[in-house]
Amino acid sequence: MILCICRNVSDRVVLRTIRDGASSLEEVQAACGAGSDCGSCHHRIDQMCADEHDDEPRQASGIVASYGPPYAEV
Repeated sequence: MILCICRNVSDRVVLRTIRDGASSLEEVQAACGAGSDCGSCHHRIDQMCADEHDDEPRQASGIVASYGPPYAEV
């Protein structure tokens, strides 16, 4: 799925970038360009970085949209 619409970067590319060593929004921006324009995907990129670099597994509390800020759980 396209995560960064401005740069046409998919969530797979962002995840690969994070797994290749990027650990912050700024590092993702530098590596693949995602999040470097309007900012609507910043929250999701930050969350992906936190999830991937978190030592403890997280338990899902509900289904949240995978794009933009999670304004409400569905």
